[in-house]
Amino acid sequence: MPSPVRAAGQLLRVGRLAADARSRARLLHLALRARLHGPPREPVPVRLCRHGRLVTLGLRDHHDIDLLDELWAGEGYPLPAGFTPRRVLDLGANIGLFAIDLALRFPEARILAVEPHPYTFRRLRAHAACFPGIAPVHAAVWEREGEVAFAALDQHPSARVDGEGRAGGIRVPAATLESLFARLGGAADLVKFDIEGAEGRVLRDPAVLRRAARWIGELHPHLPGCDPPLIAARFREAGFAVDLRPLAGSCRLLVARREDVSVAAPAAAQPCSSLSPSS
Repeated sequence: MPSPVRAAGQLLRVGRLAADARSRARLLHLALRARLHGPPREPVPVRLCRHGRLVTLGLRDHHDIDLLDELWAGEGYPLPAGFTPRRVLDLGANIGLFAIDLALRFPEARILAVEPHPYTFRRLRAHAACFPGIAPVHAAVWEREGEVAFAALDQHPSARVDGEGRAGGIRVPAATLESLFARLGGAADLVKFDIEGAEGRVLRDPAVLRRAARWIGELHPHLPGCDPPLIAARFREAGFAVDLRPLAGSCRLLVARREDVSVAAPAAAQPCSSLSPSS
């Protein structure tokens, strides 16, 4: 559990996303209840303001609050100025915060949002229903097609593929990078990944890596099979410039790009109160 000072700072940042006083109170209640007494049985609708739009999300526990803080209140996954992706793979989409953020900024983008956890995927699909550019996919990205063991039954963001299939897990659909790129016509402008240790098994083939112009995501060296220097070397072999940046704990942020993209920036957001809710 975070320190009181850290928790208060997080609530202050996330509270600024609330579209009204009622939603701000719900965020506070969720954060406190989830950490002290456990989450509510069903997600609670909260109205948030993002890029000049009103978005209603069903939030349930402190993991959701943490993701809001990281992806919407914080820097999240930084993209360069002027970069306008048209085809996006979101691997490990969770409840859809990154995908929704892109859909609001780039309405013409086609976003394949891939999430393996059955309950989390249902929430992702509900959130994506208001965004025609987001296509939810229930699957774990893996080195082969079919099914794969998944290690966690709850919806903790670190739930991950368990290649050894230990007892207590569940079976979920598996999709390869090649098959996911095929759904986007064979290539993508951007791949975001947060796949909890599967990076070492998935990010292997330089020919497949070259199907996207830019990659950004988390590497988890504390999990078996994830070696950040080795993965970075594979991207360099594929012709990418690579940055490895520190994240929380031992995690690293990998940013790989083949070339700078200079195109028209998205239109500036208008005040949230001037627009209709998106859901």
